[in-house]
Amino acid sequence: MADPPAWDYAELKAQITEYLINDDVDADAQEAIILLAEAELSRRLSSHLQTTTISGTANSESIALPDDFIEPVTFYLDRTPKVVLTYLPPEVLRANEENYTDAANPVFYSIIGDNAVLLPAPTVSSTSNYVLEYLKALQTVTTIGINEAGTNWLLTRHKDIYLYACLAQAAQYLNDPVRGREWEARLDRLLAQLSRNATRQKYRGPATTQRIGAGAKVI
Repeated sequence: MADPPAWDYAELKAQITEYLINDDVDADAQEAIILLAEAELSRRLSSHLQTTTISGTANSESIALPDDFIEPVTFYLDRTPKVVLTYLPPEVLRANEENYTDAANPVFYSIIGDNAVLLPAPTVSSTSNYVLEYLKALQTVTTIGINEAGTNWLLTRHKDIYLYACLAQAAQYLNDPVRGREWEARLDRLLAQLSRNATRQKYRGPATTQRIGAGAKVI
């Protein structure tokens, strides 16, 4: 049996329209609903599929964070052995600046505004190579591709999550708390299931095969 067709931005809008066929939701409102749903999903998602990494060389205390940055996952200096930096709240980091002055060996970091701030602060003469893994914002489908063919990993793999996130936002727009509670509850269940699956994959990984003699065993 063939897999069901993947959804894109156009199909997502068509599905929303079908659910809200008797409601007054024009094209502009529909786009706003999708953008609001994506903003909420970005805050609530914790899947490993929503993480990415950047790397570079720090030569001052501040490293500019990417536009799609939500929160850090791990932050380390790319050395042998690897040096994992410890997060400090901004006020704690600032209070300890005089206690840590070895520019060649940062050990702490904080997030202040749109920057990651290292302590001790590297200098031009004492640089540090770093790798930052972080949770990224969900890329909006409203501006990807042409002819409304935009999609992303979540819409491709979990169209039901996308749909109910949009319907929950639509219920707020329509001031419809009854349907809103139903759609929010479905969204909560789907996100909880996705989170459990992501945790299982993170710690167990996919099924792999191990060669034993002439055969293979699934572990």
